[in-house]
Amino acid sequence: MDNDPCALELITTIVREACVSVRLQVDVAATIFPTALLRMCADPDLPFDAVLLDISLNGTSGVDLAARLRSRVHGALIVGMTAYETSLYRHHVDEGIFDALLDKATLRTELPRLLPSMGASVQIGKSKSQDVGCDLRSRRLSLLTNKELELLTMSADGLPTPVIARRLGIRESTVFSYRRNIKHKLALDDWYDVLDEFRGRGFDNGWTSSGGDGGTGNE
Repeated sequence: MDNDPCALELITTIVREACVSVRLQVDVAATIFPTALLRMCADPDLPFDAVLLDISLNGTSGVDLAARLRSRVHGALIVGMTAYETSLYRHHVDEGIFDALLDKATLRTELPRLLPSMGASVQIGKSKSQDVGCDLRSRRLSLLTNKELELLTMSADGLPTPVIARRLGIRESTVFSYRRNIKHKLALDDWYDVLDEFRGRGFDNGWTSSGGDGGTGNE
């Protein structure tokens, strides 16, 4: 979503081109109206795998809109787009409002790298393939921040919550916030399923994040 019609048309074209480049078959819906986006995301007949949302919107905040979308697009990724420095909005990723940020200036090159973790679940719905589902989650693991991966690694090693909190220099309640955010990003409801997925795919041995530092979230 972008409230500039010209920008929206260009972004839609870039998304479709990027999907072709990574061989993903997806349906793209676009709107310039926040209320229309909320209605679409609330429609059970229009399941969303990802939402690309301009952070700077006229008349409303893209951050507030993303927060409202959280309750309507369970399991989908919410990606913020901006023409400004993405570092200005990094704390919104840390807070779990956005799963990732994209710079509009480099959208054409960066989007194909992110798309597999955003759109592969479209194929899950058609094939019902468990292998595809596991592949999607392994791709989504790359969206976890370095701190989320640290926490996940310590949890997979069996460290208790107080020890994890002490080593990361955070409160125990924040550990649970991290866990909720990780579950959301991997589209898993149970923390033990997260740990099984992490261990089973060998990511607890030298896995490197592309999601940046920090990260808390909500469920």
